[in-house]
Amino acid sequence: MSSKNADVTVTARQGTTLWLRIVSADGQEAAVPREDFALMLIEEAAEAHPDRECPFAKEVSFEDVIDERWLRRFARGFVRSVRVTDSTAGQFPSSVLHVEVTHPAWLSHIHEGDTWESHAYETGAEFADCAPIVPAETGAVSDDAGDSFIHVPRAAWRGLLETGPELLEVPAYSPSAYTTRDTVHDPDQIPAEWIGRAVRIIPAHGSGVADGALVNESTWATMDPHGFGFGTRIRSIARLVPNSRRRGGRLTYAQVLTHVKPELVGARQNGGEVELSFRIPPDRRELALYEPSHVLRLLTLGWDGDHDDHGERAGRTALADALAADAARLGGDDRRDLLARVADSYVAHYTITHEPGHDLDALPAHQVRTILTAAWPTATLAVTMTDARWATLPDGDEWPQAVEDALGTHALGDRP
Repeated sequence: MSSKNADVTVTARQGTTLWLRIVSADGQEAAVPREDFALMLIEEAAEAHPDRECPFAKEVSFEDVIDERWLRRFARGFVRSVRVTDSTAGQFPSSVLHVEVTHPAWLSHIHEGDTWESHAYETGAEFADCAPIVPAETGAVSDDAGDSFIHVPRAAWRGLLETGPELLEVPAYSPSAYTTRDTVHDPDQIPAEWIGRAVRIIPAHGSGVADGALVNESTWATMDPHGFGFGTRIRSIARLVPNSRRRGGRLTYAQVLTHVKPELVGARQNGGEVELSFRIPPDRRELALYEPSHVLRLLTLGWDGDHDDHGERAGRTALADALAADAARLGGDDRRDLLARVADSYVAHYTITHEPGHDLDALPAHQVRTILTAAWPTATLAVTMTDARWATLPDGDEWPQAVEDALGTHALGDRP
């Protein structure tokens, strides 16, 4: 977690009004008179005291208070006004933040004298008018899933999930947009048909809950706009079902497929030409190699060679020997800098072609599932070397994996 921004103390709470003394921890402005800042503080108080009854936590999640779309639509339904008084300057500025909410239930978990470390900040969201929101408006279960879930390929977890369904159903909205059915407290009794489906997990160790997909009888995986994760050891599990509560931003394929890296599926050499084929996600992104040095790096991974059992260099190529001579001649310890300086001596030109992709977020869910389970498109890198001697590909099983690791997820960009 990032360093705290401030220390917060509750100086008073009465009805729908809350007074907070906020002391800056980084020398910046201590308090911000904005609805998003106030909501983050109220949510932090709920996390700091998970044992207290908290109507606010039943309506608002952490994901909501950092979601600009949700904040724009609903922040003023919870917070009526925010103002700052009693500001003091110095190395650690402080202020009193007055927060007035639309219903006393939104502050019921906060007690005078409470303290916590705060990471609250202003998001920059603009707030629309919103009618006051009260606990009685808690949403009911919805029998129509609609766009509540998104089917994510297992590859989006970057190899962390070695087995499991090809597609995993994960919630597309924040936790406050869902409720549960059919809770199971004995992990040995989890229905087999839940595997691959969206669930809410209470882990066997630690605190809190996790919304994600069940991968197998003991493993679940999470995916949201900020990243992904997985866990094992389940204390209890329930089916995740949508409710009719307020929703903010939706998880998109443009977000989740950024976690997928290209997969090298073919490599061949013909004279002075080298051709590498990569499997990439079917969402209209491109293989982004913008400089000859980027291409040369892929062809020379491990160019120092490995030592065999007799201490001799293994896997050497003429290109590796030539680059070693360049390194000795030009000096320097930065391999990337060396490749940038000499790339034009080895790479005459290169092209990248792509098979067609799809705007997955604009398509119905059934079409997306069909596309994701079909063969993914390829991107083909064709390189012409300045001399046929440089076109020999490295031997061994480790080079393809090294290429994929070197490219990583950052090697895929949006097509123009």
